[in-house]
Formats: sequence, C-alpha cells, structure tokens
Amino acid sequence: LNEDEKIAGFIHIGKSERPTDDRPRPALSDIVTRF
Repeated sequence: LNEDEKIAGFIHIGKSERPTDDRPRPALSDIVTRF
C-alpha cells in the first residue's frame, strides 16, 4: 500500500475442512412481538 491508501477489508476464498457449528439461537417467540 501507498501512504495514502488503507485496507477496507479482506476476502477469504476457500473451504473449511469441517462444517462450521451453528450458533445457539433463541426461540422466535422469545424475541418477536406482534402488535
């Protein structure tokens, strides 16, 4: 990079050796309110 340039982000191209674990998610009824 030149002095006046900055990195905005990174792009990773590839695949994982194993499937990623899904994060725990709350039940919709706990986070959704109907009105």
